[in-house]
Amino acid sequence: LFFIMFGVIFVQNLKGEFFMCQGDEFENNIAGTDKETFLINPKKWNQMTDRQKSWFITANSSLTEYSQPECDHWHENELPTSKIVCNCLNADWDEIISQNFDNINNALWTLYELSTTEGW
Repeated sequence: LFFIMFGVIFVQNLKGEFFMCQGDEFENNIAGTDKETFLINPKKWNQMTDRQKSWFITANSSLTEYSQPECDHWHENELPTSKIVCNCLNADWDEIISQNFDNINNALWTLYELSTTEGW
Protein backbone atom coordinates (compact mmCIF):
# COMPACT_ATOMS: atom_id res chain seq x y z
CA LEU A 1 0.00 0.00 0.00
CA PHE A 2 2.88 2.33 0.83
CA PHE A 3 4.53 1.72 -2.58
CA ILE A 4 1.24 2.22 -4.42
CA MET A 5 0.65 5.58 -2.74
CA PHE A 6 4.13 6.87 -3.61
CA GLY A 7 3.97 5.19 -7.02
CA VAL A 8 0.90 7.22 -7.98
CA ILE A 9 2.52 10.44 -6.74
CA PHE A 10 5.72 9.75 -8.69
CA VAL A 11 3.86 8.83 -11.88
CA GLN A 12 1.97 12.13 -11.69
CA ASN A 13 5.12 14.18 -11.14
CA LEU A 14 7.91 12.29 -12.92
CA LYS A 15 6.28 10.63 -15.93
CA GLY A 16 8.63 10.98 -18.91
CA GLU A 17 11.30 12.86 -16.96
CA PHE A 18 14.13 10.33 -17.28
CA PHE A 19 14.76 10.95 -20.99
CA MET A 20 17.31 13.17 -22.74
CA CYS A 21 18.67 14.03 -26.16
CA GLN A 22 21.59 11.77 -27.01
CA GLY A 23 23.22 9.70 -29.73
CA ASP A 24 25.88 10.25 -32.36
CA GLU A 25 24.17 13.28 -33.91
CA PHE A 26 23.91 14.92 -30.50
CA GLU A 27 27.53 14.17 -29.56
CA ASN A 28 28.97 15.29 -32.92
CA ASN A 29 26.84 18.30 -33.88
CA ILE A 30 24.78 19.56 -30.93
CA ALA A 31 26.65 19.14 -27.65
CA GLY A 32 28.52 22.27 -26.58
CA THR A 33 27.03 24.48 -29.30
CA ASP A 34 24.24 27.05 -29.53
CA LYS A 35 21.97 24.20 -30.60
CA GLU A 36 22.31 22.63 -27.15
CA THR A 37 21.38 25.93 -25.51
CA PHE A 38 18.35 26.13 -27.80
CA LEU A 39 17.46 22.52 -26.93
CA ILE A 40 17.40 23.41 -23.23
CA ASN A 41 15.47 26.68 -23.76
CA PRO A 42 13.42 26.35 -26.96
CA LYS A 43 11.60 29.29 -28.55
CA LYS A 44 8.52 29.65 -30.69
CA TRP A 45 9.24 29.61 -34.43
CA ASN A 46 8.28 33.26 -34.90
CA GLN A 47 10.66 34.32 -32.07
CA MET A 48 13.74 32.60 -33.50
CA THR A 49 16.58 34.28 -35.37
CA ASP A 50 17.24 33.38 -39.02
CA ARG A 51 20.33 31.45 -37.91
CA GLN A 52 18.27 29.34 -35.50
CA LYS A 53 15.61 28.74 -38.16
CA SER A 54 18.27 27.53 -40.58
CA TRP A 55 19.01 24.58 -38.25
CA PHE A 56 15.55 23.18 -39.03
CA ILE A 57 15.32 23.83 -42.77
CA THR A 58 16.64 21.01 -44.95
CA ALA A 59 19.52 21.66 -47.33
CA ASN A 60 17.41 20.90 -50.41
CA SER A 61 14.73 23.40 -49.40
CA SER A 62 14.52 26.50 -51.56
CA LEU A 63 12.91 28.66 -48.90
CA THR A 64 14.35 32.13 -48.64
CA GLU A 65 11.78 33.16 -46.05
CA TYR A 66 11.72 30.84 -43.06
CA SER A 67 7.97 30.58 -42.67
CA GLN A 68 7.74 27.42 -40.56
CA PRO A 69 9.87 24.43 -39.65
CA GLU A 70 9.89 21.30 -41.78
CA CYS A 71 9.26 19.15 -38.74
CA ASP A 72 5.86 17.47 -38.53
CA HIS A 73 5.32 18.00 -34.81
CA TRP A 74 6.23 21.66 -34.53
CA HIS A 75 3.72 24.40 -35.29
CA GLU A 76 4.63 28.04 -35.85
CA ASN A 77 2.93 29.58 -32.81
CA GLU A 78 3.59 26.80 -30.30
CA LEU A 79 6.48 26.52 -27.90
CA PRO A 80 8.17 23.21 -28.74
CA THR A 81 9.35 20.76 -26.12
CA SER A 82 12.97 19.68 -25.89
CA LYS A 83 11.87 16.30 -27.27
CA ILE A 84 10.46 17.91 -30.43
CA VAL A 85 13.59 20.03 -30.93
CA CYS A 86 15.83 16.98 -30.38
CA ASN A 87 13.91 14.94 -32.96
CA CYS A 88 13.93 17.84 -35.45
CA LEU A 89 17.73 18.03 -35.10
CA ASN A 90 17.89 14.29 -36.03
CA ALA A 91 19.15 13.22 -32.62
CA ASP A 92 17.70 10.46 -30.43
CA TRP A 93 15.36 11.08 -27.48
CA ASP A 94 16.05 8.05 -25.25
CA GLU A 95 15.92 6.88 -21.66
CA ILE A 96 18.78 7.85 -19.40
CA ILE A 97 18.27 4.89 -17.06
CA SER A 98 16.04 1.83 -17.26
CA GLN A 99 14.16 2.72 -14.07
CA ASN A 100 11.33 5.19 -14.57
CA PHE A 101 7.93 6.33 -13.35
CA ASP A 102 6.14 6.32 -16.72
CA ASN A 103 3.36 4.01 -15.47
CA ILE A 104 2.32 2.46 -12.17
CA ASN A 105 3.99 -0.90 -12.89
CA ASN A 106 7.36 0.72 -13.61
CA ALA A 107 6.92 2.98 -10.58
CA LEU A 108 6.27 0.06 -8.23
CA TRP A 109 9.22 -1.89 -9.62
CA THR A 110 11.50 1.16 -9.33
CA LEU A 111 10.40 1.86 -5.76
CA TYR A 112 10.96 -1.78 -4.82
CA GLU A 113 14.40 -1.72 -6.42
CA LEU A 114 15.29 1.50 -4.60
CA SER A 115 14.08 0.20 -1.24
CA THR A 116 16.10 -3.01 -1.51
CA THR A 117 19.08 -1.33 -3.22
CA GLU A 118 18.98 -4.25 -5.66
CA GLY A 119 21.02 -3.39 -8.75
CA TRP A 120 22.09 0.02 -7.43
